[in-house]
Amino acid sequence: MTVPADKNYADVLGLHVDVEPGLHQVQGVLTLTAVAPVRIATGAQLLGPTASVAIDTWLHYLGGISEMHPAFYYGSLLSDLWYWLQPGQSFQARFTGTLNVAEPGTLSVQAGGIPETSTWPFDAEFEVYEWQVDGGEVAHTDTVPQSGGGAAQITPDGVAETVTFRRQMPAVPGYQYQAGAWLWADEPWADAGIVVRWHDGNGDILREDSAAGAIEAGVWVQRVLNVAAPDGAVDAYLEVRMGGTPPSSAVLYVDDVTWAGFGGTVRVSAGSFLAAAPM
Repeated sequence: MTVPADKNYADVLGLHVDVEPGLHQVQGVLTLTAVAPVRIATGAQLLGPTASVAIDTWLHYLGGISEMHPAFYYGSLLSDLWYWLQPGQSFQARFTGTLNVAEPGTLSVQAGGIPETSTWPFDAEFEVYEWQVDGGEVAHTDTVPQSGGGAAQITPDGVAETVTFRRQMPAVPGYQYQAGAWLWADEPWADAGIVVRWHDGNGDILREDSAAGAIEAGVWVQRVLNVAAPDGAVDAYLEVRMGGTPPSSAVLYVDDVTWAGFGGTVRVSAGSFLAAAPM
């Protein structure tokens, strides 16, 4: 059975079980094989009724690597431990433990994809210079941050038709991505926003997606773009862009830029199960 990587297996036969209040011995195995590239958490979570969990064993296998963790993960993913799985690579979680259930409910297991996320608060000066600017100059400023202690200040050169502040990001075809940025302008401007420009392995542009429009002066405005990476995409340029040949007086401030991608599919292998026996 092939499913989205973030699926909760509560509707999959053998991977959910009804439990009544009291102590239960819980055990299970979940084996997933990537059908499409996926960023997978090296852990799983148990979802269900209010309960306390006794420490026992948690073992996972991934590409020949095995690790034992001294606890269940109940209701929260191990988001700090993850790997990229390519098609055909497998992940397996094995777990045993004791669950003290407080109320009746259905216990289920979930493991799989976690978002690929990046954020740039521009609190530190070096964050600004990790980006490239065309058609102007960039500097770090602490005068009007949207949050935190800093922002990027973009000053157009007054000549370029388009001013861009950009960074290259990896991309996976079919993944859903969300790009966001907060913008502040010293004077009103008709065309300011974010653009995602998708490239193939040869560097050719496959498509551009944008969330842009007029911006008022002296007010922070958030631009958000939700889009799927096209077939053949290898990377993307995340850009903050001003169009219409902005003058040098049309200074733009940028803060709290975000990039998040999620997707992938996995196949649930035979032998995966979840069991809970009253004690």
